[in-house]
Amino acid sequence: MKNIQIIILFLLTTTSVYSQRIISGTITSSNNDIPIANVNISFQNVNLGTISNSNGGFEIITPNDPKYSVLVFSYIGYKNYYLRIDSLKKFTNLKLKLEPQIIQLDAILLEERKEYNADEVIDFAINNMKNNLITNPYIAEGFLRHTEKSSNQVKWLIEAAISVYDEGYLTDTNNIQISIDELRKSIDNRDLDSTYLYTKYLTTNKGFRFKKALKSAQRKDYSDLEFTKALNYLDNQKSSLELLLKSNQNLIRYAYEKNAILDDDFKEKHTFKLDSMVTQNDRFLYKIKILPSSKNKRLNNLLKDNYLPIGWIYIYADNFAIKELTYSLIGSEKRRESMRIFTGTEILYTLNYKFKSYYDKMFLTYISKTEPKIIGTEATENYLENNLKDNFNLTKQEILFSNYVTNEDVIETKMKSSKNNGLFEKRPYNAEFWKNYNILLETEEEAKMIKDLEKKMSLKEQFEKN
Repeated sequence: MKNIQIIILFLLTTTSVYSQRIISGTITSSNNDIPIANVNISFQNVNLGTISNSNGGFEIITPNDPKYSVLVFSYIGYKNYYLRIDSLKKFTNLKLKLEPQIIQLDAILLEERKEYNADEVIDFAINNMKNNLITNPYIAEGFLRHTEKSSNQVKWLIEAAISVYDEGYLTDTNNIQISIDELRKSIDNRDLDSTYLYTKYLTTNKGFRFKKALKSAQRKDYSDLEFTKALNYLDNQKSSLELLLKSNQNLIRYAYEKNAILDDDFKEKHTFKLDSMVTQNDRFLYKIKILPSSKNKRLNNLLKDNYLPIGWIYIYADNFAIKELTYSLIGSEKRRESMRIFTGTEILYTLNYKFKSYYDKMFLTYISKTEPKIIGTEATENYLENNLKDNFNLTKQEILFSNYVTNEDVIETKMKSSKNNGLFEKRPYNAEFWKNYNILLETEEEAKMIKDLEKKMSLKEQFEKN
């Protein structure tokens, strides 16, 4: 792979000699008509594409080229669905149904004629990560959506094209470089509690004691520029891409580093239960449930004993490669009540990872993080008397990776032109770039909330406001 450039055509090219088509529709299960979220949608023999949203909706741009003649819809536990584009009488509002393919565990005999328990499968998966993941330098390119919303409104929206340079699995994650290539939307309409935010800034970044910081914030001992600096600092501390991609929250990539959750003691920190065997594209996968450890072993020194893990992991049976992982941290018994008071939930965050096999390696195609975020009044004396549902928002960051470059010369060229600016910085809008760039399709509810938000700030204002 060292001298191969893997160009995964997710229709990200901004120019084409062929006319463009937009194919859209919804995907449901054939046995109950329930929408299927996160279905992989790609062109046959061309790796990657897009995924369906939580309502099963999808939209993908395709050139009028025989190379892109067949769309493949795949999802764990279902048979692949093949859609010939030249047979379509219409290209929008398609209604597609996937057929379930559930395999009973006791009916399966693997090629090795062996059955493994959940702990053994997890052990094999961890030991084989160095064989299944990319160990050489690469650049991953993709689409980012960052949202922060209250119970009924989107308050903050950022959409961007990003590039991530990584020296490869088992190298230091501190060397990962993130570039914001283009910005599509940047709207901030949050209701900010300046007293809370500046108090938090002074205590976390300036070393102030709480009472001194609170008095300074209440007196408003700061300029507009200083408050903007404080806000940017807190946003980066809580919502930066570095936190998502370079810290222990990137569970698989961060494995074996200091304070990693997925390390040599991963089995000791969790309880695993084999749920069933499922299939995808004629390959068997183990579906394993993740539960807290019965040994009460802490996840790492940072989280200590405050949080407990729950989730699901899907692992291929033939090479023990991790296909998908959903991982949540919930408050321990001693933390649960305070978490409900301050954030309205017992969940610290939920992480989701999806991989796809290409050139015998597993490439990360999708990563997301969802978490509650306190937005104010924590610093006030009458916090518990306030309407708690107004004190926190739900933040979600999701990235759909669409192109991987592994050729050393191409990497060097791209790195020279990379833009290492921050996610929250303003920059000019590039209409031509976004003209044919595929994005994650919002649900109807999300689209409505985003439209309402856009009414408060025009596209011009988004990119000219300082």
